Order: sequence, then structure tokens, then C-alpha cells
Amino acid sequence: MIDVSSDGHALAVCIRSAFSDVFRPPLDVSIKRSHWEVEDIAAMLARLEALDATQILASDIENFRNSLSAFTPKGLAFVLPQFMLYAIKNPSSSVTDYTVYRLFNLKDENDGPILISLLSSDQKSTICKFLKFISKTIPDRDAMSDEIDGAIEFWCPAARRYANG
Repeated sequence: MIDVSSDGHALAVCIRSAFSDVFRPPLDVSIKRSHWEVEDIAAMLARLEALDATQILASDIENFRNSLSAFTPKGLAFVLPQFMLYAIKNPSSSVTDYTVYRLFNLKDENDGPILISLLSSDQKSTICKFLKFISKTIPDRDAMSDEIDGAIEFWCPAARRYANG
């Protein structure tokens, strides 16, 4: 068995597989209407919808790197795997930091339990694997150690605790 905690390619395959059944939700349930970037994010998602595309462009991931909190749990279930894949390929990018921050902050927000309830056990386990991978590969781990450790502390037990649904 391949160790996805140290093999980025294997982890990318794991992410694609775990989230293969997550489709782009309708725009009206993807974004929190109260977020300051709602119009820009809505325009980006509308472009995806118009093109019938399922993948967010790398440039859009970079542009909206600090906007993961703008997504509802359903919207986050769609965009999160794409941000995780980008972070694996670009560990020095601030996308990696913001993805970890979002996963860390969900533990203290109402969206955390909602997202957990939407995700399969395989998806939760994959998020845990992603965080463990990032903890080993991020260039400046010391600067983010609290967030990485806190996210692992939240997501890895959640993967086990909610394994049945």
C-alpha cells in the first residue's frame, strides 16, 4: 500500500477518488450571501456553470485563496478538493496556508459539523490524509504549527467518529 502521507501523487489520486461524486451545487446554495466577495465568487462560479466546467482554474484558486470562508458547506465540499490538489502541487503557495486555516477554523464554526455531516467517511479520511501530508511538506511548518496540529486534531478524529455517516 502506498503511503499517501508522503506521496503527493498518491494523495492526489486519493482526493480525486474520494470526491469524484461531489458535483457543483447550484450557485444559490454555494456561497454565503453575507461574504464581502460574494459577487466576485459568484461570477467565477457562473463562468464554470456557463462552460459546464467542473474544475476551477488555477488562476481563480490563487485569486480566491483567502475566500474559502465565503462558501457554504455544500459549496466548500465542491471547491475544497480542488484547493487541496492545488496545495499539493504548490506547497509554497499561500493557497496551502489558507486551505489549512479554513480546515482549522471550521472546528469552531457552525459550518464544521454541517460539512462533516455532508462528507462521506472516505472524504473525511482524505482530508485527514491531506493535512498529515501538508504537515510533512509545507516549507514553513513552524509558522503554521498550531493551525496544522489543530486541523489534524479536529479532522482525523472526525474521520473516525463520523465513519458511519
